[in-house]
Amino acid sequence: MARGATYIFAQGFSSSFIGLIYFIFLAHALSDQEMGIFALLSFILAVVQVFGTFAFPSAAVKYIAQYLAEGNSEKAKAVVIRVLQAGVLAATIAFLALYIPAEWVSSLMFGTSTYAFLLRLIALCAIFTIINLEVTSFLQGMQEMRYAALLGITYSGVHASLGVYLLLNGWQPLYAVASAWLAGLLISSVIGLIITAKHLSFFGKAHPIRPLVRFSFPLYISGGIALLMNWVDQLLLALFLGQSTLGVYYVAVRASAVPALFSTSVIIALFPQLSELYARQGLNSLKDAFRVSTRYSVLIGFPLIVGLATLAYPIIILFGGWQYIGAAEPLIIISIGAIIHITHGNGLVLIQVVKRLQFVTDGLYQEVLLFVLKPKVLMTLLDHGELLRLIQCVTK
Repeated sequence: MARGATYIFAQGFSSSFIGLIYFIFLAHALSDQEMGIFALLSFILAVVQVFGTFAFPSAAVKYIAQYLAEGNSEKAKAVVIRVLQAGVLAATIAFLALYIPAEWVSSLMFGTSTYAFLLRLIALCAIFTIINLEVTSFLQGMQEMRYAALLGITYSGVHASLGVYLLLNGWQPLYAVASAWLAGLLISSVIGLIITAKHLSFFGKAHPIRPLVRFSFPLYISGGIALLMNWVDQLLLALFLGQSTLGVYYVAVRASAVPALFSTSVIIALFPQLSELYARQGLNSLKDAFRVSTRYSVLIGFPLIVGLATLAYPIIILFGGWQYIGAAEPLIIISIGAIIHITHGNGLVLIQVVKRLQFVTDGLYQEVLLFVLKPKVLMTLLDHGELLRLIQCVTK
């Protein structure tokens, strides 16, 4: 487990550092309104990432690792074939859903059809967002963590370097960002497909879809609700207070994601390793691995979060300059709320490994309750026009 975590951990920190520098550059290059539009484009890709994959990448990681641990490479190959078939179908639907009504979607989201071509670029990004997630899950399931890390580094490097290059050469900022997105996803997806094909062929009989759906469905529903929970505050800000306000708030949201890097890296590396361990040695073998991974997630993640909250004002100034100083107080509150995330992620991985997914769905009523209550609180505060209280109440 440690070797896989090391690759993913190194890749995570490298990608995070690259993304951090790139976002700082973007924050200084984009106006607050353009930053708000950038946030909405990110939301579109987040929707594609959650709903377009049917949570099959999680199933692919688990079953490929499990079948290979059992010595059944044919079943592992069948999982790859089935998940890739579903991904191509979903990518086609996502592309058509964004490309054809681009003018209408642009008018709906931005109040003008000017950004129709920009949305068509995002439609192309949607295709490779799904494919990239799937090939990464294939490599993780095969325990090829160094190659999975390579894909992450490739995407981050191409995305950031091309984006900076295009911005410095006078491209319109949002089109530069979208083009860099597309290039990074395309190159990473192609590399991932080539590496996967060398280990497991794309030709043969597909795995039955029912076991994959049975495993993925609770995660799919949970992921959808989590997506709405994570974005409802930002969407309501855009709807009632405009894209400029969203742009300021989005800087705080992006800055708050930095401390979660360590725990996320451990979780990503943990899943396939625990799946293999569970298949070979049973449930009792998971105790020590779970305890150690949780301990390190908390020991490193907690100080990072506290430091971010303490230094929120200089961090925001570093991120985007004085024009985003209003994002400092939301950043403090978001950071404090993020403490819980460094403790529960490893538990969710363990639940997935032993297939006790009813525990995931049993907790959904809490998410639904929060999802219903949050907009009501927002609307009350909007009536009073208190932006600061609005942002404080909608943070996580």
